[in-house]
Amino acid sequence: MRPRELRVVFDTSAVFSKAPTELLSHDVVTVISGLVGQEEPALRWYLPETVYLERRYQMLAKAASVLSHLDTARKILDRDLSVTKGDMEKGIERLLREQVEKYKLNVSPLNFGNVNWKAIADSATKRLPPFEKDNEKGFRDALVLETFMQVVGETPAPASKYRVGLVTKDGLLSDAAQKRIEGVSSARVFVSLDDLKGYVATLTKEVPEELIDALKPVANTFFYIEDDSSCLFAQENVKKRIKEEYADKLAEIPTGADKRENIAWRIDPPRFVDSLEKTITWASRVIVEAVATRSLQMTTGVINLGFGPGSLPSTQWGTTITSLPSGTTQVVEPVFPIYSGIVPSTSWEPSSAWQNAILGRFSGRSIFEVLWSAVSTESPVGLKDGKVLQIRFVETVWD
Repeated sequence: MRPRELRVVFDTSAVFSKAPTELLSHDVVTVISGLVGQEEPALRWYLPETVYLERRYQMLAKAASVLSHLDTARKILDRDLSVTKGDMEKGIERLLREQVEKYKLNVSPLNFGNVNWKAIADSATKRLPPFEKDNEKGFRDALVLETFMQVVGETPAPASKYRVGLVTKDGLLSDAAQKRIEGVSSARVFVSLDDLKGYVATLTKEVPEELIDALKPVANTFFYIEDDSSCLFAQENVKKRIKEEYADKLAEIPTGADKRENIAWRIDPPRFVDSLEKTITWASRVIVEAVATRSLQMTTGVINLGFGPGSLPSTQWGTTITSLPSGTTQVVEPVFPIYSGIVPSTSWEPSSAWQNAILGRFSGRSIFEVLWSAVSTESPVGLKDGKVLQIRFVETVWD
């Protein structure tokens, strides 16, 4: 029976965005937007208050970085830009309120009185998940887990009508949550957004969850095994087809770069899409990791790449070069991009920041989705007669 409602709880690792203006990652927004209007199961989105406050902190930190860049621009342009730390904080608070309302997020506070603090202390001192063994990380994850368990406890019965799931990319938190929900048929953990989307499809199509859960690991190796010519990925020449059909996408570079190198191919676990009798349709994402760079032309004097009187840079950068008596050149003061997506890390590290700002080195990925089908077998549970139905380009994202 199809459940009436699915409550989805997001961990920080699932929603994290590098953009200082976004509470949620682009991928999460895409999933939420794509499922708007879902009737059964109805979807409700939850952010533990711990996650909300962590994202608020991260966004404020990024805003502070932007403010320092504005201060650099003010010195260069010799004009008052009239932006203060207080202005930034008010702006972040406004963005948070707007996005919570826009995406219909339930910000869930933790009921501290119902937390077993002794169990948390024991896990921390024994370095049990979600606490790490080699450092102090894990307390915020423990609070997220407690909030998730409270959402589980508040979810109405029976499990056949109401479900709740935690989306997290953190392995230790996933392990801890799996242990806590053992025997709780209404709850489960999603290790990726694709895992969540596949589960929603399972519920929508009313395919037995047990069957899809049993087939997932089979589908994973059926589609792709590294250096194995018998897997569907190799049999259907997926890599070659992507290179030929989407050569232009694999050559795309961000503004300001002049060279791209595709350094690795990664295949994500498949997600369930549809079922027609014994034919199961899956989607597997193929991610091509890339590095884009911009060559540095060394000259004496001042290199000005985008900075001009009366204007601010958008997606380029500049640096001041001075000529030394020996005829060599030396970078004196790097000037970082201000509103660009190509912004160096917030902390100044000469090696990495120098590469990002001056050489223009930044990473990205092109994402493709392979739609494929196979016939399920019962004894043993498996798949056969696989074929690729479609290969489509999803997007290219630059960090």
